[in-house]
Amino acid sequence: YLCRKLREINSHNSTTGEPSEGQWVTLVIPWLELEEDRLELYGSDNQFANQTAQEQYIRAWLRDEAGMPDEADEASGLRILWYPSRYHP
Repeated sequence: YLCRKLREINSHNSTTGEPSEGQWVTLVIPWLELEEDRLELYGSDNQFANQTAQEQYIRAWLRDEAGMPDEADEASGLRILWYPSRYHP
């Protein structure tokens, strides 16, 4: 569903069927600022030193595991926006 919806939004206006300008899907993700929060939530196998490393992991997963290479493209695919957060189990 995500793949289909993302392509629909990024490439066509859903009401007219015409290509649309400036409409992109943005994935808004919490950035766990404390290393111990990231360790507790993601485990030791998936430690990200910074947002860039985590974004690279997400884009690789989209491309390699989800079969969404267009959406994984940093220039023309899914946009990723981070906000600072804490993990509270």
